[in-house]
Amino acid sequence: MVRLSACTLVLLLPLLWGCGPKRENPHQHEGPFEQVVVGATVSCGLPRSGSPTCWHEGRLVTSLPKGELRKLSIGRNHACGIDPSGEVQCWGLSKGGYTFPAGRFVDVAAGEGSSITCALTPKGSATCRGVAAAPSGVAFRQVDVGGLAVCGVTTTGDVRCWGTLRYETTPSVPKGGGARVPVVMTPPTLSGVQQVALGRDHGCARIAGGTVACWGLDDAGQASPPRGAKFMSIDAFGARTCGVTDAREVLCWGTEVSWRTRTFAPPAGPFIEVRVGAGHVCGLTPEKTIVCWGVDQQGQVSGQTDLIRN
Repeated sequence: MVRLSACTLVLLLPLLWGCGPKRENPHQHEGPFEQVVVGATVSCGLPRSGSPTCWHEGRLVTSLPKGELRKLSIGRNHACGIDPSGEVQCWGLSKGGYTFPAGRFVDVAAGEGSSITCALTPKGSATCRGVAAAPSGVAFRQVDVGGLAVCGVTTTGDVRCWGTLRYETTPSVPKGGGARVPVVMTPPTLSGVQQVALGRDHGCARIAGGTVACWGLDDAGQASPPRGAKFMSIDAFGARTCGVTDAREVLCWGTEVSWRTRTFAPPAGPFIEVRVGAGHVCGLTPEKTIVCWGVDQQGQVSGQTDLIRN
């Protein structure tokens, strides 16, 4: 009879943890970093100049273009960055390639559940791939991409959305045998908007003064921000939304329900920016370090990938 040690079983069954190198959770990554970037199971830090540093073993990381990136955005299956010339470079796992239209861009957003990518020019016009064209004649200061929709904050402070705004989906917390439910991604009438963040089937807007308004599917509480809280940064992924409060603490609402979901309380901080993945969260500190916490099965929190392989 062949007897397997506990550590051997861990190597054979990646779902079991407990052997091998210790993984700190939360885990701090030394910078200095200017931007924290998070995808479904990927985490990256972008310095002021140079190449990003990423924590995850997979093609979204190994396919990173060589050289400096000024901006970086990671979805579930693809990623896009802006090089020093202003061109958008995209790479990923989905079929069809990721050649983005030529031009000079200052910001980019990669979609969560699709190949949708949108980028902004210096004058605020939005160029998108994989979705209907952005509204013409509208200048944006920020855009974000969800599962099937795109929303942007205009230079006048309102929110405009396009793409697939009405559809049906299986809820994050299935009920009644997994019956599909309607989703409406049309935002309410808002003014003074500073930032917009889209999850798979919901969106949230941070308004001047720090309040947050959300819309879309709310089956897991992802569109119900904490009452009375004021935020300086927000982000969303799947059925989870997180934000940095004016006290520089991270608050999250909603959940990403799956077989690997666990509850991880955010560390104390302080933080100045937060980004959300499928089961983990990363925050940027005032000292330009990045702290990540949550599900770490692919090294997206600790950077240790010796036990898990894609």
